[in-house]
Amino acid sequence: MTGFGASDYKDDNITIKIEIKTLNSKHSDVKFKLSHNLQEKEMLLRNLVRDELKRGKIDVSIAIDLVGVDDSYQLNTALLERYFEKLKDIQDRHSGFQGDFVQAVLRIPSVIEEREIVLEENHFPLLEKTLRDALDRLIEFRKTEGASIDKDFRLRVERILELLKRIEPLEKIRKDQLRERFTEALRDFGQKMQVDKNRFEQELLYYLEKLDITEEKVRLQQHCLYFLELLKEEKMEKGKKLNFMVQELGREINTLGSKANFSEIQKIVVDMKNELEKIKEQIANVV
Repeated sequence: MTGFGASDYKDDNITIKIEIKTLNSKHSDVKFKLSHNLQEKEMLLRNLVRDELKRGKIDVSIAIDLVGVDDSYQLNTALLERYFEKLKDIQDRHSGFQGDFVQAVLRIPSVIEEREIVLEENHFPLLEKTLRDALDRLIEFRKTEGASIDKDFRLRVERILELLKRIEPLEKIRKDQLRERFTEALRDFGQKMQVDKNRFEQELLYYLEKLDITEEKVRLQQHCLYFLELLKEEKMEKGKKLNFMVQELGREINTLGSKANFSEIQKIVVDMKNELEKIKEQIANVV
């Protein structure tokens, strides 16, 4: 689920700023942007983030400054002089070798180095607390978004249930029309040859049973109600269950449409599919 959380800490000795951004993903992918001196703590911090957020594409940025350390970068003077002397020597030996050596040398890696901030042991609890604060704020952000998604899910599923109720009065019309079509076909066919009417009735009943959509309606209703029940679960991870139920809803709606063989019911099925597509668009946002 998308989210954002930030927190900072400051006292007379240290300043800590942390930002966490998350995007939708089926798996857990945690990336850190932190200074070299925190590498030894990265696994601890990574596990903390993964345990709290479960899954998603997660970017964590940690910036630390110590009070009294004014410059974040320092010039490696000895290295700069060595490069400069070599380039000057080449210029003296080759008249065609010209250029702004100072600018060229400054672009070479390690000439300008990031000043390493040495953290004391008592700084790490402060770092962990600040990270947890940022995680708490991100989770609150997710909860707010989740409440909006929950409302949208309920609206879509309840709409499907309403559409399902509209099918009921159409079924008798559908069966009567099917029977009329077969009877008319029988009259046309009977003018050319003798037809066993009892056998015709048997075949007609068999065909109508094949087109019966009662089971699909019952299962679709049950799946909708179960989907709404899943939304009430307090467990954080329920995205997989909801995703599975969306597939089941789609299966029943598709079968309903293919067996209906009646334009008015198929129009309702199209509306159901439209609502289901809107649910699918949001389902990836659920943890």
